[in-house]
Amino acid sequence: MPPLVANRRLAKAAAAELAVVPLASQTLLGLDLDPDRPGRAGRVTTLLRCGLRDPDGREPPWRRVHRASLKQRLQWLLALCRRTGLGQLSLRCRCPHCAAELELAMALPADQDQADAAPATVDCEPAPGVRLRLRLPTGEDQSRWASRNSTDAAAMARDLVIAVDAGGPGAEGGDRLDPAWLSAIGESLEAADPLTALELHSGCPDCGAALALPVDLERLLLQWLGSRQSGLLFDVHRLASAYHWGEREIAALDPRRRAFYLGCLEREGR
Repeated sequence: MPPLVANRRLAKAAAAELAVVPLASQTLLGLDLDPDRPGRAGRVTTLLRCGLRDPDGREPPWRRVHRASLKQRLQWLLALCRRTGLGQLSLRCRCPHCAAELELAMALPADQDQADAAPATVDCEPAPGVRLRLRLPTGEDQSRWASRNSTDAAAMARDLVIAVDAGGPGAEGGDRLDPAWLSAIGESLEAADPLTALELHSGCPDCGAALALPVDLERLLLQWLGSRQSGLLFDVHRLASAYHWGEREIAALDPRRRAFYLGCLEREGR
């Protein structure tokens, strides 16, 4: 197989061209942030485009963002939320041992250099004498798999295999993969992209059991943005009711001025 250096350099150059900017209030109000409705990958692409700028200050093309790796997209989304005011996330769940309701604070992963966050490929040795080259899954893959309504791990792995070396049982593209390889493939992808397969390790304060909870970080970040959007909509309602301004005018206010007017209403008991 050819070395990975060239692929990584190309990925670094592509990622480094895009800067992450805070979401403007007007933009936030117009976004669909539902993490549970079908089509989430496309909605995340739309969201990311709103918070990314090329060197000329323009939004990147939709296809470019949709075809970025899930690792890169998650790094962009995390950086976007941070620049929009995110300080801390919490995970709400039930203890699988005693069913106690838990709210666990999460330490946010550090922002990574975007150029280092998106290597194009990863090598895997699922069996002695066998080497696979895989590409990281993308938003486009996520959309395609969701449209199939399938969780067939073998089919997903075949989509990601670029090449099979050392007499593997498939031609380039991995048309035939040994099912015994799937575990090693999954481990290699998780090692290359730990945030997409994130686990929160904690202890249950009620029963003391050790917990290793899977975390859908993308979903949590969308929920955080959704709560911020709801708070902004409530502020618009209060100010529109009191001052009869339109939504666009209120959203365009500097946050400090918006907070000042809301404080006036609070002091007046309105």
